[in-house]
Amino acid sequence: MPEFSSVFGGNKYDRQLTHQELIRAIRFSIAAEYEAVQIYMQLAESIENEEAIKVLKDVAREELVHAGEFLRLLYH
Repeated sequence: MPEFSSVFGGNKYDRQLTHQELIRAIRFSIAAEYEAVQIYMQLAESIENEEAIKVLKDVAREELVHAGEFLRLLYH
């Protein structure tokens, strides 16, 4: 079983994932997207630079879209 607590390192895995492994990978990806949102929002709330705040919040919104896409994929 592949290890999803670490990055593949850019290399293709030596076999196709099973359905259960794919589900696990998607769940990991959802968690990673939400973690990124938390990081970006905490950074935005910790600075005064308006341009940086704008960018961080915009990227956080994009991560929420990604999480939604993964959730939809997981549903199917």
